[in-house]
Amino acid sequence: MVEYTEDNVLERPVPYQVLRSIHLSDGGTYAAQLNLKAGIDENEASEIIAVLEKSGFVYRVDNTDPQLYDVNYSYFVEAWSSLWEAETGFRPDVPVNFGTFLENYCNSYLGSEEASTISEMLVHDFFLGLGRAVEHRVPANFEGLFHELSEEYDGKKPVFKHVQNGFNSVD
Repeated sequence: MVEYTEDNVLERPVPYQVLRSIHLSDGGTYAAQLNLKAGIDENEASEIIAVLEKSGFVYRVDNTDPQLYDVNYSYFVEAWSSLWEAETGFRPDVPVNFGTFLENYCNSYLGSEEASTISEMLVHDFFLGLGRAVEHRVPANFEGLFHELSEEYDGKKPVFKHVQNGFNSVD
C-alpha cells in the first residue's frame, strides 16, 4: 500500500477519488462506505482521509458514529494559492469573490470529473478552463488573473515540450 503524505496526496488519483466520493455523499461519508461505494480499500481510505483532514480538505461531521467526514470547500482557496505559488514562484492576486467562484468550480469539477488529482483540478485543468472562459466574456478581474498566471505557467511541462517538438519538425 502506498504511504500518503500531505505532499503526495495532491498528486495521486486515489485521494482525488476519496475526496470526490465524500463530495458526492449526502451528509458525509466514512472509510467503510468508500470500500463499498468506490472500491477503495477501507484501510487505504482511512489513511487518505486522515491526511486530507490534516491538510484541511475534509473535516469531521460532529456527533456521528461511525465518524463521518465532509469536504471543507473553504480550504480550497488556500490550497489553490499554495499550489500556484509552488508552480510559479508567487501567490497570484485573487479577484473579489474568488472564494465563492472557486467553491462553485470545485463543486462542479468534483461532481463531473471521475478521474483526476487534486493538483490537476486546482492547477492544470483550472488554467485550461480559465483560458477558455477568457475567450468568451468573463469579469475583468478574472481575465487579469488569467494573464497573471499565463506569464509564468506553461501548462504541464512535458506536454508543452512534446508540442514544441512537433512544431520543430514543421516548416
